Amino acid sequence: MSRKVLSLAVNGATAAAMGAPSLARLVTTVGEFPDAVFDLAEQHFTLDGIRIVVRAFRNGQAAEPLPIADPIVVDFTWDELRAVSGTTELESAVRDATWSLLTTHPKLQRVVNGETQNIFAGGELVQV
Repeated sequence: MSRKVLSLAVNGATAAAMGAPSLARLVTTVGEFPDAVFDLAEQHFTLDGIRIVVRAFRNGQAAEPLPIADPIVVDFTWDELRAVSGTTELESAVRDATWSLLTTHPKLQRVVNGETQNIFAGGELVQV
C-alpha cells in the first residue's frame, strides 16, 4: 500500500527550523539524511481536539524511525482546527472513513443469537 509522506532532508537547517534538539544531535553525531521523510505515526482524535505525532525516517522505504530522533507532537484544539480553511472537511472525512471501517470490518463481528454480525451494524450515523 502506498502512502503520502513529507520528503524533507534532515540537516542542521531543518533541525534548527524545527527547534528539535534530538535532530540536531542526530545530524552532529551520525550525519545528514538528504532522503529523509516524515510520516504520521499517530493521530488521536478526542473531544478536545487532535494530537498528531510525526516521526522522521531515513527514507521512504525505511521501516524504523531515525535513531534518537524524538517524535514531533502537535496538539490542536477543535477551535484551532476550525480556524484553518479545509479542516472541517478533514474532520468529516476522517469520521466517515472511521465509521465505515468500524461498521464493516470482520474484526468487529460477534455471534449474537447464532448469527454473526458487526457490533455496530444496528446503529445509524446521525448529526449532533
